[in-house]
Amino acid sequence: MVEGVEHVGDGVVLAQYGISTPGRYKASIIHAFGHGFSHDYDVHQGTIHAVVAPHVLRFVFEQVDGSRTALARAFGARTEATDDGELAEAAVAGVESVRDDLGLPSRLRDIDELREASLPSIAVEIVEDGLMDARPEGVAVDADAVEGVLRDAW
Repeated sequence: MVEGVEHVGDGVVLAQYGISTPGRYKASIIHAFGHGFSHDYDVHQGTIHAVVAPHVLRFVFEQVDGSRTALARAFGARTEATDDGELAEAAVAGVESVRDDLGLPSRLRDIDELREASLPSIAVEIVEDGLMDARPEGVAVDADAVEGVLRDAW
């Protein structure tokens, strides 16, 4: 076993959960955010995912459980006797560590062609994206909320 990769299998399963569920297709809310940039910007959707995923997860965790324990555990966090906020932050920190280890940008402002003035129209496109229907049950979205997530990522 190579040091540091003991939880890779957990991460792969969590990343694919839903997409590979037999009989149904279920991508994540993060995909809807990525699609908000895919039509008008020449930036890889994975790069957008890397930037927005921590912010989207925080947004989701403010409203619902969002599998925070499973995500935190997959990143090697202790999950016993840990409160919901600590579990959420452990999950987010794990996602951020992957992004950082891959050398991907951590802020939307670091994407050359993107302008802050475009965030409201991008938010509308994200809310209208068909994959937004795949968001976790109980997560309320509107253009203002999505723009808030984008501004946090800015």
